[in-house]
Amino acid sequence: MCLSDLISVIIPVYNVEKFLMRCYKSIADQTYSKLEIILIDDGSVDNSGKICDEIAENDLRVKVIHKKNEGLGLARNTGLDMASGDYVVFVDSDDFVKKNYIEIMYKAIKENNADVSSCGIIQYYADGSQYEKPICDIKKFYSEKEEGRSFLISESVRGEGAKLYNNSKERFTEELLPRDILTGNIRKEMKREGSEHVWLSMKTIDPEQLKEHFPNIVEHCKEHGYNVPDEMIPVVPAQHYFMGGIKVNLQSKTSMDQLYAIGETACNGVHGRNRLASNSLLESMVFAKRAAKEMTAEFDKTKTKSFDNVDFTPYEDKKKLEKEYKQLIRDEIDKENAKMNDEEKQEN
Repeated sequence: MCLSDLISVIIPVYNVEKFLMRCYKSIADQTYSKLEIILIDDGSVDNSGKICDEIAENDLRVKVIHKKNEGLGLARNTGLDMASGDYVVFVDSDDFVKKNYIEIMYKAIKENNADVSSCGIIQYYADGSQYEKPICDIKKFYSEKEEGRSFLISESVRGEGAKLYNNSKERFTEELLPRDILTGNIRKEMKREGSEHVWLSMKTIDPEQLKEHFPNIVEHCKEHGYNVPDEMIPVVPAQHYFMGGIKVNLQSKTSMDQLYAIGETACNGVHGRNRLASNSLLESMVFAKRAAKEMTAEFDKTKTKSFDNVDFTPYEDKKKLEKEYKQLIRDEIDKENAKMNDEEKQEN
C-alpha cells in the first residue's frame, strides 16, 4: 500500500497562546510527514497570531491566515478553501495528538476504502483522571466506487412497519413523521445518549415479504453480520432528501425559452421541504409528460437562435466558479444547521 498523499492539517486558532505550540509540535513531529499545516488565526487578541507567524518562519510546511473573528465554522471553511492536500485533517489548537495519529487514520482510510476517519479522544481532568474513547471509527459516504459507497436503508422499510430504537432498546419517535422532523428526533436521541447511531428493527415485517420487497437490504445486512429480521441494524440519518435547484413551472419550463428541466435537478415547488417519496417516479410520469405536451404544442412557434455571439468569459474560470458554487451550498447548509440548532434550544 502506497502512502504518499499530501495531507492538509487545518488548525483554527483563537486566544490559545498557552496551548498553541504544544498543538503544533504534536503535528510537526508526526510519523507521517507529508503535510501542509494551515493555521487560521481567527482574530486572536492574545499572542496567538504572533506565535503562528513565528512557527511559519521556521517550518516551510506552515501557512498562516489572519482574519477577523467569525467563529470556528468559518475558520475551518477558510482553511478548506486554502487546502491543497488530497486529504484534510482538523485539529483544535488547544488539543494535541499522538505521534502516529495521522498515520493511523490515513491507513484506516486506505485499508477500508473510506472517505472519512474519526479518531478517538482522551480527556484529561484536573484531578488526574481521564476518559478515553478508543480509535478508530470509519464512516463511509457515497463514492463512485461500488466498494466505497455507503448503503441506504430505504425509508420504505419504515413504511412497511420497521421500528426505531435507542441503545436501551426503547422506542423514542414515530417512524412515519416527515423526514426533517424524524431526522431531528434521531439526532436528539443520539446526542442525549452520546451514541453514534440508533437501531432499526424489522421484526414487524413478515420475513418472506421482507426478502421479496427488500432483497438487496437483506443481503447487505447479511454480508455485514446482521441476520434480519431477527437482529436490529445500526442506522443514522442521511441527507437523502436534498434535491432541486433549477426553478421551473408546472410544465417543467425554466425562465429561459426552449429550456426544460425534469427530475432531481428541477425545483417545481410541489415537493416542499422534504420532497415527496418516489419523486423520480413522479417526475418521469407527470412532469416529463407535461413538458413533452407543451414542447409539442409550441414546436411550430419555436424560433431558431444563434449562439455565436454569446459571451462565455464569465464561465472560463472553472476554479472560481467551483469556489463560488461551493460557498453557496455551504451558506445554505449553515442556515439550515442554524435553524435546527435554534429549534433544539427552544425545545430545551
